[in-house]
Amino acid sequence: MQRLRAPVDLELEIASLVKDVEDSSVRLAPEFGGFFLDIAGAGTQLHAIRGDREYVMISILGFGNAPQVSIAAERLVKIALGRL
Repeated sequence: MQRLRAPVDLELEIASLVKDVEDSSVRLAPEFGGFFLDIAGAGTQLHAIRGDREYVMISILGFGNAPQVSIAAERLVKIALGRL
């Protein structure tokens, strides 16, 4: 969890992660104002943004492919956002 000093540039964040994380793809997560970074053969990261400065990232790696672990990531983000 982070409280950022400047607003998140979502397009720049996505482009940077896709470039840096091999075999990754993005699915938007409008419910959370963010996106999933799906990593082939590893799992997913859910990047959630509330407002423009509260940022939560949940990684679930090594427990299955993205479709299998996305629901768990969503549940954890909801809990984290509830505590901000």
